[in-house]
Amino acid sequence: MRETGVRLVVGSSGAEVFFEGVEGVAIVGASSDPLKAGHQIVRNMADAGFPGKVFPINPHGAPVAGYPGHRALAGIPERVDLVVIAAPAAAIEHVVPDLEDRFRTRGDVRGVITTAAGFAETGTPEGRARQEALLGICRRYGVREIGPNCVGIIDNANRLDTTFIQGTRRRAGGVSMVSQSGAFGAWMVARWSAQPAPAGVSKFCSLGNMADLDLIELLDYLDGDSLTRVVGVYLEGHEKARDFVRTAGRVARAKPVVVLKVGRTAQGSEAAHSHTGSMAGSDRVYSAAFRDHGIVRVDSADELTDTLQAFDRLPPSGPRVFLATQAGGPGAYCMDFLAAGGGAGKVLRLATVSRETREALVRLLPPFASVCRPEGHCDMTAAATVEQHARAVELLLSDPGVDALIMITVPTLYLDVEELGRAVADAYRRASERAGTKPLLTVILAGDVVRSGRRILEDSGLPTFETPDRAVRALANLVRYRDFLKGGGGDGEWGHRSEDDE
Repeated sequence: MRETGVRLVVGSSGAEVFFEGVEGVAIVGASSDPLKAGHQIVRNMADAGFPGKVFPINPHGAPVAGYPGHRALAGIPERVDLVVIAAPAAAIEHVVPDLEDRFRTRGDVRGVITTAAGFAETGTPEGRARQEALLGICRRYGVREIGPNCVGIIDNANRLDTTFIQGTRRRAGGVSMVSQSGAFGAWMVARWSAQPAPAGVSKFCSLGNMADLDLIELLDYLDGDSLTRVVGVYLEGHEKARDFVRTAGRVARAKPVVVLKVGRTAQGSEAAHSHTGSMAGSDRVYSAAFRDHGIVRVDSADELTDTLQAFDRLPPSGPRVFLATQAGGPGAYCMDFLAAGGGAGKVLRLATVSRETREALVRLLPPFASVCRPEGHCDMTAAATVEQHARAVELLLSDPGVDALIMITVPTLYLDVEELGRAVADAYRRASERAGTKPLLTVILAGDVVRSGRRILEDSGLPTFETPDRAVRALANLVRYRDFLKGGGGDGEWGHRSEDDE
């Protein structure tokens, strides 16, 4: 049964940081103009299937997206748990008195989300004054604020979407993402929506200026959130860097924390500071601290995406990996990454299968297939059928010498991609029942013609990857994290590749 009323979830630090059980959401600055953020927020609430009440507020009290409009918070007789401020920053002098009146007379609001820019991040006296005015009234009445200068939040389990991100395909899952940049966070949500099957997201939060709700508090909340299996962070910097790392490290003992930290260069650090006012800090210090605390550092948006979904959908992995490929060139390309140990730290090694498995593969595959030359590699050739793909997957995942399997294929005119997706998913299920669950990372190349087959695999719970090297890096991060939890303490190069690793 869905909770009623609002419950502010309390993390172990004692900070009330996230909103659940929300019944009523008011959008200040809601607009009937579809080109404005105040319209898109209302539309997203409707598209998410929010089960509570939505109250658009604008000067004319005009309805928006089918919801009756209101001129002010004071005119709403029902409960309002959450207020989203989509009005321009210049209007804050009119918004604050309306908020204070609601806080004082009704006392029902527990959270405010401010999406507009033009606050302290500008570095101007006017921007700082606006932020202090809004923060001051919230603190006076014990109301928590997210932002300003943020995109908003998504809670797929509770069908709450206060963002103005367009084209979102919502699917509940185990990934929770926290971003200091609204644009970066919106980019991730949009690209995850554009996958063959949308990524499974539990919660997304754009923090903006962090005037009140802080990254550390939100990590603390996600630590105790049973729906979150892996936490992603886009980080520009934090004035309490030690506290952030300690908190993220504590969370990482229970669930993976994957961080994309910008500001590696002096120019990137300056750009981050001009964006949200966050000091990026020494990149080497962050890298060392992440390594020591088991925090997975990634270097790109691709690696962030792949690693989060691998942690969400795949089991822990040992280092012994086998490559089964139907395409010679992509297979050779992948072997270079595997032979190098998956990049930084060199944690992967090629698996050696039993004589029985090798002989079974020789009998199964076309006569000109190359089996275990070299070890850990099988070129099934372009003549391999759907059944041969599936049977090879089952054989290799059942071999005790294989910890993980990467499968690469380029469907031909006679290799139906949807039939392949179904057959491989069934083979994975049979192998898991027979030998326990191991990671299977599939790379079906390439483009729109293979989307339907990838969607079948992703709907079955298996992540798919755009390129072989992306699959290798995601697998390497799984292994590094497992090694850290086993007491290895990192590999000395955690998430920090050099040119020599490539």
